[in-house]
Amino acid sequence: MISEQALHYGCVAVSWATRRGNGGMAMLCGPKDSEELSILRCSVCGRRTELFELPGRSEKYCLECSADVATSILLTTEIDAATMEGQHAGGLLAEFEQLSNRLLERAQSA
Repeated sequence: MISEQALHYGCVAVSWATRRGNGGMAMLCGPKDSEELSILRCSVCGRRTELFELPGRSEKYCLECSADVATSILLTTEIDAATMEGQHAGGLLAEFEQLSNRLLERAQSA
């Protein structure tokens, strides 16, 4: 629902959905005929693109970063489980290190 204040300033709510059922909402604001889509930035890389939320996270990510963050969450869980069971987690740790470096490079290039 659009607030009265948004209507007063000439804003229009725009929502979208993706094939996966994810989506978002943005506001078109500005003087008549000069509306611009105000898209937020990815929490990792800072790109202005379609953003996605992950369950249990307040941040929003671009598609590439959301996949890496979700993978890092799963890897952390698997590493913890393997450690608790006394199993070797070297392969998982190496994969986590590569993923962390990729996320760090993307964040630093923003």
